[in-house]
Amino acid sequence: MNILFSPIGGTDPVSKSFLDEEKKETAYTDGSMLHILRYYPIDKIYLYMSKEILDNENNDYRYTKSINNLCEKLSKKIEIAEIIKRPELTEVQEYDYFYEDFTKELRRIYDIESKNLEQSQSSQEHEEIKIYLNISSGTPAMKSALLVIQHLGEHDYIPVQVSTPVKKINKEISKYPYEKYTYNNSDDNQDKYYRKNSDNKWIITKGTDEEPKIKFSDENPKGRCQEVKCDSLIDMKYIEIIKKFINIYEYDSALIASKEIKSNRKNKFINQIEIGKYRLLLQLDEVDKKLNEQNIENKKFYKIIGNNKEKEIIEYFLTLKIKVEKCQYADFIRALSPLIQSLFEAIINSKLKISINNDFCSKDKNGKIVWDINKMSLSEKGRELYKILTERNKNRHQELQFVTAGQLQKIIDRKISDKQVKNIAKKLRKIEYDIRHETAHTIISVTDEIIEKKTGHKSTEILNSLLKTIKIAGIKISKEQINSYKRMNEEILRLISEN
Repeated sequence: MNILFSPIGGTDPVSKSFLDEEKKETAYTDGSMLHILRYYPIDKIYLYMSKEILDNENNDYRYTKSINNLCEKLSKKIEIAEIIKRPELTEVQEYDYFYEDFTKELRRIYDIESKNLEQSQSSQEHEEIKIYLNISSGTPAMKSALLVIQHLGEHDYIPVQVSTPVKKINKEISKYPYEKYTYNNSDDNQDKYYRKNSDNKWIITKGTDEEPKIKFSDENPKGRCQEVKCDSLIDMKYIEIIKKFINIYEYDSALIASKEIKSNRKNKFINQIEIGKYRLLLQLDEVDKKLNEQNIENKKFYKIIGNNKEKEIIEYFLTLKIKVEKCQYADFIRALSPLIQSLFEAIINSKLKISINNDFCSKDKNGKIVWDINKMSLSEKGRELYKILTERNKNRHQELQFVTAGQLQKIIDRKISDKQVKNIAKKLRKIEYDIRHETAHTIISVTDEIIEKKTGHKSTEILNSLLKTIKIAGIKISKEQINSYKRMNEEILRLISEN
């Protein structure tokens, strides 16, 4: 089902073109609405008329009569489904009015035709509704509104533009009576309009059945019609969408939106967005791989420079910072434990010169890090740690399996004399204990207020404690690194904005 939605303008149904202004040579040609009907297989048309246009139609039926004449001559069947009347509409330059009114009417038309198609017994099983938009008739506000609706609307409308025969402005002749350029009342020839209309250059041929057949002398199968794609406008729309996604760290969504960009412009920034995606997922090997493959300059914008363990801790901390910015509090709380445990390990390594994983742990058959009792028994430090970890426990060996933040906090409390270190470790461990278990094992909505109620600290305060602990652990983290994602996003946005 092919449907045309057409505002009617001053150059409908026919217009006057000056072929040679010096010689005063003119030609009458189809207006945009009529030309689309001539060259497109339209089944139904919805006409949109303002007060002036509606007065013309009521006076001499010029628009509907032209459509009927065209159908008769070309043996077409085009139903005038509805004249959408706006008798109060005199301010025809108000864009906002047309955007809202056209959107409403097009939605209504789609619903009507969808129901008609469902109820039709003769319709094909896979027949679809195509709505064409005449973006060459009407005022500039009407044309602009339709073009924007095509890009932002809920359906895939097809905008059709009709050029003038001489690629110049047509002369508006709608102020003249219909008969002046269609019928000659002094003779009986009712086809004068078609003889005067230059678009009616058909050739009568005869087939084998001797029936007259019509074909057009115009070599272009769509005449002066052209379907408007406006790729640049589409690109502009998606560029703005991508920028918004970047600013809220939605790199995956930005990549999806990037696929809609038609031009090669996306090649300037799509790899950088992909790096942002991998970075937020903590797939740091993929980040390095992408940076090297694409030979991307300014690598410092896209990752933390440093040794692996310190880099991992800082990158993990930055993801928690983003979760707080995005108010993803449940994810923030669930993600605390790995960082707290890594920070406690880093503190023990920095202050006691003990590498827990390397010195006193090994991997089980599943690749998990577990305490290794044999390793611990080989040194005085190991035996001392074992005693600290197993005191007050009757079944000592059963207790020491997986390494936990609670165990590491006990070591810090017993072996490190610095009260600041003891207090910060105790504080973080209590925060983890107070809220993490409930959020990890209970269906609960987590807000910043709930975090404060359970722990006595807001999420930003917890972040500050984590940042302080990073520094206590001997990990150098600069203000530039803390704002690393912001700097990366600014760099990506700069690349996007370059034209």
